[in-house]
Amino acid sequence: MRIVLLAVAMIPAAVLGQPRQDESVVSTRPAATNPYLTMNSGELNSFFERLSAVSPGTEVDEVKRMLGQPFSDHVGATKEGKFVGRFLKYYMYKLSKNLVNEKVDQYVRLRFDRQDKLVNIYSNVEGHLLPPPVPPLAR
Repeated sequence: MRIVLLAVAMIPAAVLGQPRQDESVVSTRPAATNPYLTMNSGELNSFFERLSAVSPGTEVDEVKRMLGQPFSDHVGATKEGKFVGRFLKYYMYKLSKNLVNEKVDQYVRLRFDRQDKLVNIYSNVEGHLLPPPVPPLAR
């Protein structure tokens, strides 16, 4: 499995996942008057530059060292208790602290296997979609 990321500049780990209201994320999505968390374009570029150094098989502790503490770190399971994966989530824009808004929130989610090795990366951040959108099939 090969992950292609855009190389983009560095942000202190202390600001990742921290509430920010003084600068806004670059977005064409509807703006809230007072979002819980935003990342400015420099911070966004820095995060994706560091993310570009992360590859499949990287251990979860190494990912946290490279990217900083995530907004959330949890183990997913089915109703029957079958392991789905361990997930780290880093928000670039979050409208509400305690609510998820899939239409507005922008984040990067990293999934790990039972051995805490990186399996894949998903991003819904504008300009940094991962995996990249698949073009429609030719008819």
